[in-house]
Amino acid sequence: MYKDIHRWQVLRNFDPNTTDFARYLGHSMIYEVVQPEPGRFEELDKEDEDELSLESLFYDAEPDTKVATPQDDKRCSLEDDYAKFNRIPQILEDWRMERVCAMERIRLRGAVLSPIRRVPVELWREIFSLFCFSGDQYPISLYSDVMGTTGYYKYKIEKYIGVNARPYTLLSVCTHWHSIVTGIPNLWSSIRIAGHFTLDLSPALDYLLSKSGNSPLTIHISSTYPLQHLHPDNRDNAIQSIKFLAAHALPRCKRFILDRSCCEFMSWERICLSFPALESLETGIPYLSLLEAPVLNHLKISHIHDPPNAIRFPLARLVSLEITNDINLQPLVLQILPLCSALQSLSAPFRLADNPYMNSIAFPDSPKEISSLQNLQIQIMDFRQDLTFLFKYFELPNLSSLEIEVSDSSSSVFIPPVTLARGSDFPTAFYRSVLGLRTLKLLFQDIQYHKSSLGHIADLSGVLTAMPSLTFLEARQQGLSNPQPNRLAALLIPLIVSPHSTMGTIVPKLATLSISYNALLCFNCIPTSEVAVFKRNILAMAESRAQHTQLTELHLGYPGFDTICERHCYDSGISRVFKELEEGMKALGKYGLKFVGRKLELLWK
Repeated sequence: MYKDIHRWQVLRNFDPNTTDFARYLGHSMIYEVVQPEPGRFEELDKEDEDELSLESLFYDAEPDTKVATPQDDKRCSLEDDYAKFNRIPQILEDWRMERVCAMERIRLRGAVLSPIRRVPVELWREIFSLFCFSGDQYPISLYSDVMGTTGYYKYKIEKYIGVNARPYTLLSVCTHWHSIVTGIPNLWSSIRIAGHFTLDLSPALDYLLSKSGNSPLTIHISSTYPLQHLHPDNRDNAIQSIKFLAAHALPRCKRFILDRSCCEFMSWERICLSFPALESLETGIPYLSLLEAPVLNHLKISHIHDPPNAIRFPLARLVSLEITNDINLQPLVLQILPLCSALQSLSAPFRLADNPYMNSIAFPDSPKEISSLQNLQIQIMDFRQDLTFLFKYFELPNLSSLEIEVSDSSSSVFIPPVTLARGSDFPTAFYRSVLGLRTLKLLFQDIQYHKSSLGHIADLSGVLTAMPSLTFLEARQQGLSNPQPNRLAALLIPLIVSPHSTMGTIVPKLATLSISYNALLCFNCIPTSEVAVFKRNILAMAESRAQHTQLTELHLGYPGFDTICERHCYDSGISRVFKELEEGMKALGKYGLKFVGRKLELLWK
């Protein structure tokens, strides 16, 4: 009430028609909204009501003496927040319009660009890397000795001459691809020289080396004919090309592949073969004394003729050794392998059964132990005799992977059925070597003269008994002259686990089993009872293993093609039978078994 009386006392001094009256009335209403400090007007009355005037209420005589109250600060803060909130819709609208404009610009630009330019450059880099390093499929022979106006070599395709480099095929597609390809040095790090050397390849090689930067090189040199027998002009071109390569490329070559003819030619022409950075060598030369490679760790060679003291690289650094042709067993095992203290992988053809001199060879008193070797891949002819000869020479206590390929395609020697139970004529070193074996691959290829065909696979249960640590088993049969599905029973039945007792289980830790049966047979001509036994054995083995052992994966390969049989059946029934097997395997998924059925190709590679 006091406020109203005080306001009336002040307002009666003003003319209602004047602006001072309106200003005072509005000012007093604002102060009521923000709740002024209590007693402000009371204090003014106590001092002197006569001094209360319009000027003292609306204006500060001394601006610096005005004191800001907390309510004023709060009011200003709220007003700022309200202003920001009011601006948010406009900001969002501005952003929306910017996005719409940007999308429109992208759409218009994409409509103008070609499909090649729409793909990100990073994706093209990945695609080109996969293309250029995917192997030697579809090689293209290219050569150039003329530099174009754009600064890179033009090229022409010649069928038998040239430098094979996959990036060459990408340069002429468009300028966009050209700029991408020339900016990736490792795409140019693989160089292949092949042909008759009818032209000097030095300019093209120089271009490749300049584009490869400092990337490690992979060089492959081959010739259609022996270089020693080339035409004199072609011979000069070969000398110039190989000398240029030896001087500028070999110092940073990491992998080198060359045939025997090229190496002998380089030796004859006194071209230095020094590889300070070489790690992998693949060659057909038998004379390693021609090469100097201090850091070599992978060697693939046809055969070795040099004694260890003539080899110009440290055998102790070798991690992988692959011999593709015949071997001399005694020098290899007694002289070469003992010096390979770091050797982890060995692949060699130990076809010793057809060697007429093997029976006259004196075996060492005890097998040589190679403790570093973990992976062994061998090609043999006679399962029993070749393995017997082999493990009379060395013992492999840390062997974890063994791959055996049996083939009689090079001879008509009869291969007897395998009966490898413990106590047979296998050396003790064989059983000690396979005791800790985890991976076993058995590949029977091109068996043409063996009348019992699947007898190789059928009698392997004795060998599997000696491998309690085996976790992966692959049995693959190819090239049967007399396919009979019931022969697989001799392998499948021993693998069946009895639910009453698992003590005598063969390979109890087996987790992955792969059986590939790539035989041309006609199920329509086979008695129905044999087909039923064939399917029952596979399903029984898979179910018992899935229930009572650690088997988690089963791979079954079968022919993916039909041929006309002797009785002129156009549908052999292969697909039908194996599809029924796949349906039965799917029901075993409740035990956690993963089944993979795969159609095999006509020829194995």
